[in-house]
Parts: sequence; structure tokens; C-alpha cells
Amino acid sequence: MADMVIIENPLVRYGACINREFVVQLASPFISFIKTSVNNGNPITPTSTAAYLSPDVGSRERHLTLSLAKNFHLNISHAMYTRCACSGGSRWPLVPANIIYPPKQNKRQSGNFEGAARELVEILQCILTFSSREIMDNVDDAAEEFQSPVRKSSRKKIQTTHYGHDSPSLASPQSPTIAKESPELDNTETLDPKDANVESDDSSDDDAPLSQYSPEKGKKRSAKASKTLPSSKKRKSGASSTAKKKSRASSENFPEKGSMFDIIKGGRVALQTVIDDWIGNYNSDRASAMVDLIQVIIQCCGCKGIVSEDMLEEDENVNAIRKLTEEFDEDTHEYPLIMSGPEYKRFKNNFCEFIDLLIEQCQHSIVYDDYMMDKLSSWLISLSDSQVRAFRHTSTLAGMKLVAALIQIALKVNVELDNTQRQLDSEKRKSASKRGVQKMEMLQNKKDQLRDNIHQLEEYMNFIFQGTFLHRYRDVRPEIRSLCISEIGTWMKEYSNYFLSHKYLKYVVWTLHDKDGDVRFHALQSLHKLYEIEEFLPQLEPLTSRFKGRIVAMTLDVEHTVSVVAIKLVGLLYHYDELDEEDCQQVEQLVFCSQRQVAHEAGAFLNERLLNDAEKGSPSKKKASKKSEFQRKAEYIKKLIEFFVTSQIHNHASYLVDSLWQHCDLLKEWEVMTTMLLDDKASEGLSDDEETALIEIMTCCCRQAATGQGPPGRSLKRLHSTKEKKTLVNDKQEMSGHFMVQLPVLLGKYGTDLPKAENLVTIAQYFDLEEYSQRRLGQHFEDLLDQVDDLVQKGPETSLLEECAKTYRILTDNELTLKSKAEVARDKLIDSIVQLFKEGHRYYNPDDEGERDEEGNNDAYALEVNLRRITAFYKSHDLGGWDLYDTLFSVAKDASAEICTNALISIEMYLLWSVNAMMNKAPSKRQMNILTTRLNSYVDLCARTIEHEMGEVGKV
Repeated sequence: MADMVIIENPLVRYGACINREFVVQLASPFISFIKTSVNNGNPITPTSTAAYLSPDVGSRERHLTLSLAKNFHLNISHAMYTRCACSGGSRWPLVPANIIYPPKQNKRQSGNFEGAARELVEILQCILTFSSREIMDNVDDAAEEFQSPVRKSSRKKIQTTHYGHDSPSLASPQSPTIAKESPELDNTETLDPKDANVESDDSSDDDAPLSQYSPEKGKKRSAKASKTLPSSKKRKSGASSTAKKKSRASSENFPEKGSMFDIIKGGRVALQTVIDDWIGNYNSDRASAMVDLIQVIIQCCGCKGIVSEDMLEEDENVNAIRKLTEEFDEDTHEYPLIMSGPEYKRFKNNFCEFIDLLIEQCQHSIVYDDYMMDKLSSWLISLSDSQVRAFRHTSTLAGMKLVAALIQIALKVNVELDNTQRQLDSEKRKSASKRGVQKMEMLQNKKDQLRDNIHQLEEYMNFIFQGTFLHRYRDVRPEIRSLCISEIGTWMKEYSNYFLSHKYLKYVVWTLHDKDGDVRFHALQSLHKLYEIEEFLPQLEPLTSRFKGRIVAMTLDVEHTVSVVAIKLVGLLYHYDELDEEDCQQVEQLVFCSQRQVAHEAGAFLNERLLNDAEKGSPSKKKASKKSEFQRKAEYIKKLIEFFVTSQIHNHASYLVDSLWQHCDLLKEWEVMTTMLLDDKASEGLSDDEETALIEIMTCCCRQAATGQGPPGRSLKRLHSTKEKKTLVNDKQEMSGHFMVQLPVLLGKYGTDLPKAENLVTIAQYFDLEEYSQRRLGQHFEDLLDQVDDLVQKGPETSLLEECAKTYRILTDNELTLKSKAEVARDKLIDSIVQLFKEGHRYYNPDDEGERDEEGNNDAYALEVNLRRITAFYKSHDLGGWDLYDTLFSVAKDASAEICTNALISIEMYLLWSVNAMMNKAPSKRQMNILTTRLNSYVDLCARTIEHEMGEVGKV
């Protein structure tokens, strides 16, 4: 344990050139990290060390710790553990039994493992038992030992390459030639390969390349190690069975923290580092690096199998895939791409980003070396043909993203090719005396090379397309089919020169008939991406002519998300004049759909049509005058009215307005609408039905502007944002200010037309009443009360009376100064109604219900009309002050069916208002007795009425 060679790797090289206090201060994080890693069975790598360090660690401390991790590079297998008994008993409770070394230096050969394991125990024990101060006490001696011409250690050191570059110098700044002066190092550089192999059998982990990156524990096994145990597959002894069980048990925590897989889950920050390390490994040993890459893809599939170099060298990968399939956990159907929880929330995005960054970093050389892309694409294609869903899904995603990354490289190469071509053309245009022959030759060679690169990239794209897409776009799993269709749409958009043709488009349009809604959604979305670019129309023309009908029909799809995208796509076709009138009408009718998203998208389509029709119908204008602008807006409103009338879907104007509200600001043009109704010249072109439709649409617009609420079935389930609330306040104020002036005029003109008056009187219910005071419109308020009073006096329709009663309720249920005026007008109106009702009841005779007096008056009809008014007001106002119970009860006992119905409703409302008053104010015992008696009388009356009506039915 006193031999300082054991701790040479982590500390000696820095102790020789850095003062003791500095090393003491900075070495402690690495020692702490080793303790944590060994206790958890995690690998000690630069990447895992970087992930372990907290953000509080300083830059100098972080740099030295990462350097120590590179030099101390150990990769501990996660699959097998054994006890190692050293002198003095068990020195370490669990010792890794599979130490992964660089290729051709595997220590698992029989006879060498025990010594390697023993040496690892000593290294770990030394590091963990020595404090940083104890280590530094020996640094000087170790540095002297390292700088001496002859090393005390009998082991030979083989100089290694750092990511394909020269290895870092081992000399301190004070002695730059120490490495050259060491005969031991000079001799090892020229060792015979055979001698080097022999020496590697007995050497410790110090012989491993200092920068070798092994991102996974126990994931690769060299071909040499496999050949030393040829009968391992045939023998099935109890020992091997036990080892297999231990392997499975130890893999429950697989993959380990700090692994390449774990880093992919982490995100972009660590991805860049791990890819850089992988590229360095690839430059040193590409076979080993490819094993690492394939291994992490296997892990991303959720498989715990181990990839070896033997598997990598197989031609068809069939046996390798079969072995990996056997290692798959059959007890669970989950795998990282579909796992839930915060740990895997962003796994899919990180995995795709890993593929993209990997290809981006390899774009200058590795992509074209005919090894990495061949191996990677072959394995992805083989995995995508597996019966295991996790393999198919993950490898298909990787293959699709691989093509997308190659497209980005191809686009860059094309840009560079264009620039080179321009330079070459510019050079050719020069005169012979100024023309540079060598430069032209260089540019021509560069151009040829770039063309070859593009051709090679496109060959890889086509290889993956043929091997993966053609089989998986019709996979039994809908998520895999959706993935393929979505990605090929992106390919065609990004790299249209190669992919945008019938050869690839046909696969997208075929999936328009897929039974799964998500697949149809992605097919339409892919087409929508293409139709958004007008330059693609010539290539899309055959598709448009053949499949336009199917696209229009999909606007009625049972899946609302599919309908929305289909309507968007149909809107693009309309923009390009590719639709018939019949097709447009089918889409327009969807504005009345109860599904909010579908209706709003149909509203966008209808709005565009109305605007185009309005532009055609309005006179051409050279100058944007106010008159011409008004005509354009009025023409739009006329087209909207025409659509609503011809649709013959009455009483659904609120659905139409809600569909158009987000797309058409003209629905807030209150001045245009009222002018079209009040100006005789402007209204000459409107029929009576069109005026009714305009008033109904205008009323719905007022409601939408004031409340922001859609019709039944389309109400928002979320609260309005601050911006939306501010817009609502402004719209309500603008609407109120305009109609506070114009509504009395409109009621005066259309008061005798009950359907129009009923809609108009509703507008007052959405006023911001404060605007009366702020705008000083008190006189207009009195005019409104007069008009509503006149409607109640003249209107016999129940619906109109109820709307007038609601309007009075809004005008009186506030704390504004105008409240008293509204209450006086209401009470005066109710007094006259009650007086007429009581007079009618006094002269009413049930036996003379159909007779009229000399002046043609009918007492029964007068009683019925006034009772309707009382019933309508009872629903919105408390009429208890007029003491109508006895009169109503008397009428209900003897009157006809319609009069009796209104009387019973009025008694019911009386009882409810009485209970409400008692809840707000403690009643006396006498009041309670009176209410109880009247309630019992009402119940008995209802029971007798039901018996009477049932008896009449029985006679029939």
C-alpha cells in the first residue's frame, strides 16, 4: 500500500507542477465522488464526474476534478459482482468482477482476473482511506519517482492516443523534456505488438487509454474475450445459472446513473459533452464506439441486453436482435418513449435531440466514412423489423430523426455547392490572363466532392426510407404509423427537391383513409405544411385533383381534431381556387357545429369567403373615402345576412356570431348595422326577413361583446386572461355608448314588429349602465324606459313580456343614481297592469268566456293578457306588495286552462318570493302561519286540477 504508483494516475501529474495547498484544496471533490460512485456501483468517467459536481464548484476545482477523472478512468460492470479476499480478510464488501478495459486488453481472461480485481481493491482502498492531506504528504515523493529516469514500477506503460491527437505531455512547465528523457517511455513507444499484448495481460488499469470513454457499465465485450470461452454457450452448469440470476438481479437498477442513457434523460447540457466524448472514442476505436452507440439505443428501447463487437460484425444482425429480444423484460409493456412521470417527461425530445446533435457533430467526416452510417442505419432497420413494439417504435423514431438530421446536412452542403458554383462561374468569366488555373481546379474538385457528398447523403436517406419507412408506415401500432407520416411530411417540406414527388406523396394520401384518427390527423397536417408553400402547388396538383373530395369529406370526420386540420387545408385550397361551390357550402355549414374548435375554424373559412364576395360586390375605389369604406362594410354585412337566411337554421345566430367573432372585426361595427336599419336608403336592399336576421345577429353580437360567452355547448371552460378581460370591458363600453342612443330609436321604429322588438329590447340587458352617467345620456335612459313601457302595454306575447321584465330587472338592480327612475317607471307600469287585471277579474264570467260586448271587447281575453304580464313580471320581480294571492287563487279555480296555468305559475312565484323574503328577514309567527296556509291551499288546488284534467282525458 505504500507504493505510490497506485495513486499516480489521479494526482502525480498535477502534484509535480502545482503547489501542495492548491492540490489539497481541489482534490477533495474527486475523492468524495469516488466514494459515492463505488458505493452506488457507478462508473467513474469524465461525464459522470461532471454530472456529479454541484454548480457551486469553482472553475479551477471543476477543471482539475474532470482531469483527475480522465486519468483515473475506470469502468465498473453493473452485471456481476464477487467477493475478493485479500490478505487480512475482506478488504472490500463488493468487488466488481467485470472490469471493462480497452479493446484487446480485456482482463476477464482466466488467470488474470483475480490479480486485476485485487489491484482494483488496493487502488480504491488507498483512495478511500487516505485523506487529501495524507495523499499530499506523498505527492512530492511520487513526483520525484515519476520524474526519475527509471520508474520504480516494474510495469511497462504503453503510450496512448487522446481522441486521435497527440497525448498530453506528462512534463511540468519547469521540465518540458522530462517525457523524452525517460527511457522507459521511449522504449514503450516502439514495443513489438506481440510484446505489448503480453504485457497488457499483467498490467493494471493504468494501461487503459487515459481518455478512453466507456459510457455504459458492462455493455461491451471484445471479440477476443468471447473466443476464449467457446463452450460458454453450450454448458449450462449450476454456476452459470447462478451467475445469470445474479446478472438479472443486478440489472434491476439498469441503466446506472451517469451512463449515456442517463445523460440522454438529462437534456441538452450534458448531451454535447457525451457526444464529444463519443467522437473521441470513435476516432480512437470506431468499433468500440459503435458498440457504445448501439448499446445506448438498445437501452433507450428499454432492453437490458448487452451489445458486443461480435454482434456488431454480423451481416444481418438477426442473431443479435434475437438475443436482445430474449433479454427484454416481458413482464412490462412500458419503455422509455411511452413511460410517464417526471423522469421520462422529456425523454422523447432529448432522444431526438441526441440523434440530431450526433449527426450534426459528425457531419464533416464521420458521416461519409462508410462505417458509422452503415452500421447505425443497418441496426435501426433490423430493430424496426422486430416483433417487439419497443424496438420498432424507438428504432423507427431514431431512423426518422436520422433522415431529418441528414437533410439538414444536405441543405448546408447544397448551400456550399451553390456558393462554389458561383465562385467557379465568376472565375470562368474572367479573362484568360486573370484566370487562376489552380483556383479553378480547386473549385472544380470541391464542387465534385460536394456533389458526391450530397449523393451519398441521399443514398443514406433512401436506404433508411426503403428499410424503415416502407414497412412501418403501415405498422399495426397507430403511434408508429403517425410517426412515419408526420416525419415524411417534414422531409418533403425541408428537402422538397428530393422528397416532394408522387413517389413519396402517395404514402401520405393513402393514410387519409386510416382507421385511426391520429394517423389521419398527421396525414392532413403533413399536407397542410406543403400547401402552405405556394411554390409547391405544381408538384401537388395531381394530388389535389384526385383527393380533393376526400379532404373535403374529412371536414365531417368523427374526430374533431381531424376536422379542424381538414378545414384548415380546405381553406388553403379555396385560397388557390381549387374548390367548387358545393364544397364551400359544406364547410360553411360547420359554423353551426356545437364543437367549438371546428366551428371557429369553419368561421375563419366563412369569413374569408364573405370578404372576397364583399370585395367583388362593392364598387371599385381608387380613393379610400369614408363612403366607399362604409359600402364595403355594409356589403359584408349583407353577405352575412344572406348566408344566414339561406342556411335556414333559424334561432342559431349566436352560433354563427361565436364562430366568426375571433376572425371578423366587422361584427363590432355598430354604426354600420344601425345605419342599415334606420337609414331608409341604406335599408332599401333589405327585405323584411333580412332585417329580422340583421337584428338577431346584431343582438347576438352585443351579447358576445358584453359577456364573451358563447352559446350553449361552446362555453369556455377556462377563465378569461387579463388581456381578454380588458378587451371585454372596452367592447362593452363601446357597445353601450352606441346603443344607449340608438336603441330607443330602433324600438320606436320596430316596436310593433314583435320578433324584432323582442331581440332589440334584449340589448339593454348587456349595457354598462355607468356609461349613462359618464356620457351624460340621462334623457336617452328615460326614452328607453318609455319604449319598454310601451312594449309591455301593447305586446301580448309571453316571450316579449318576459324580456321586458328582465330588462326592467337589470335597470333596477344596481346602485346607480338611475335606479330610482327605473323603479318609479316599473312600479307605475305594474300598478296599471294590476288595476286592469283586477277589473278584468271583477267582470269575468267563466260561462261567457267566448262572448264579446257591444264594443267588441272580450273580458276573458283582457284577463288573460294582463295575467300574462303579471306572470312575466313575477318571474323577475317581487310583486308581494300588490297582494295578488287571493285574486290569483280565485282565478285559478274557475278559469280556462291557459288562464289557470298562468295563475298557478304566478302563485308559485309568489310563494317563492315570500320564502326568499323570510330568509333575508326573520318573519313573525303570523306571517309563517299565513304562508303555510296558502302553501297548503296551493297544493290542494294543484291536486284538484290534476284530477280534473285526468278525468277529462279519461272521457276522451
